[in-house]
Amino acid sequence: MELHAPRSWLEREDEVARPEREARLEWIVAHYPAAEGFLLSGGWLSQEDFDRFDRMRRLRNPLVHFRRPLAADAIEARAVGQNSHPDAVLEKDAREILEGVLRLLGRSAV
Repeated sequence: MELHAPRSWLEREDEVARPEREARLEWIVAHYPAAEGFLLSGGWLSQEDFDRFDRMRRLRNPLVHFRRPLAADAIEARAVGQNSHPDAVLEKDAREILEGVLRLLGRSAV
């Protein structure tokens, strides 16, 4: 194995994927509302709801962005810390996220 193979692989990955990553970030910046808070059809997003959605974001990130297996927020490390199976951790997270989404839908339901 070439000594610099990992570096070469990452440089190639950056070269190939960077334009798409930049385009996604530009889209987010262009579409993200400039606001101190968020007004939904049911009213302002409360601090409690904001905190809930922020937690949901933090639960999601280790699933969609690479983490080393023993990173503190990795599913595997959380499972070890909770003396649980990774599937149980994922199920608990999924329930928490669904509760947050259903709460938001409940506020906006007519």
